[in-house]
Parts: sequence; C-alpha cells; structure tokens
Amino acid sequence: MYREITGLLFHPGDFFARKQHEEIRLFVPAVILGIAGMMNFLSPLLEQLFTRGGDISRFGMIPAAALGFLLLPFALWLITAGVLYVVCMVLSGTGSFPATLQNCGYGYLPQTLVSPLMIVNGITEIQVSGRPSMLLHAVIFILGIVIFSTVFWSVALWTAAMEKTHGLSRGRALAGPLLVLLLSQLPLLLVILTDYPSPGIPL
Repeated sequence: MYREITGLLFHPGDFFARKQHEEIRLFVPAVILGIAGMMNFLSPLLEQLFTRGGDISRFGMIPAAALGFLLLPFALWLITAGVLYVVCMVLSGTGSFPATLQNCGYGYLPQTLVSPLMIVNGITEIQVSGRPSMLLHAVIFILGIVIFSTVFWSVALWTAAMEKTHGLSRGRALAGPLLVLLLSQLPLLLVILTDYPSPGIPL
C-alpha cells in the first residue's frame, strides 16, 4: 500500500499506466473521497466545540449536516470527472468515463492527505481571534500555503491520469485539469475582485 501511495504521488505516469491494464475499481478512490468528507464534517464541528465551550446545539441538525459534508466530495468527484471526460473527448481522447472517474478520484489524494490540516487551521484561526499572536498568524499562513498547494498537486496527477487514460499528449491532457482548477478557484477570484475593485472598473 505504501508503494502504491508513493507511486501515485511521485510517479503518477507509471501509476496510471499500470492502471490501464487493471480492472476498473472505484473502491479506493471512494475511500479517498470518503475520508475527505469526514474531515469536512469534523472541521466545522470542532470549531463549534472550541468557540462555544463544547456547545454544538447551533451546529444544526447533525445527521443532515453530516450527510451533506460527506456527500459533497462525491458530488465534486462526479462533476470533476465529467469535466475532464468531456474535455478529453473534445480533444480526441479514447478513454472511458468509468476509467476517468476512477483516476480522477485517485487525483484527490494530495488534498485528502492534508485535509486534517484544515481542522488545525480552523482551530488556530479561532485562537488568533481571541489572542492575537505573530506565531499563530505565521502558522495560519503556512497551513494555508500547504493546503492550497495540494490543489496544484492534484492538477499534476489529473494531467498524468488523462494522458494515460485517454491517450493524449501532455499538453492536451493538461487542458481538462486547468479548466477544473479555474472553475474551482473562480469563487475565490470573484471574492478578491469584489473586495479589491480595480480603479476605474465599477463592480
């Protein structure tokens, strides 16, 4: 298992080339996304515990919230795989959607591995709001960089995956992941543009 993980993270070309000769299995990618969903649920829950002294009564309906947080990564998985598949088909890709779905799920591994840091980041931000500290600000900054950088790591894995899955050149295989990156960061870009309007451009 360790060799599989390191192979995926650091030698994705070889990893996905091997997957081309294996039966398509969605179990492991589903586990990767399931762990991310659990981290998504635990992060705001623990923040509530820290900010309200253990009171989670305002967290909402826990079963409904848990279901929403757990299902969100799977919904994003399907959407991302759909975007990658359509772009690859437009660029004359030859792979199937199930293979795209499987390999897209593997590409989320870097983000899942650092998902516990989101909990640490949220708790640290709460500590900063109550007790400003240069050290805590530095921790938040470093955690933010690490968490954000995994998105680009996933883009690299998706590129290798689409290259092998659809028989595309590296340049064409990069098109889908770049579109996914743009769409995923579009809300952040809109927030930045709204908060910091350029001179002469009415927003």
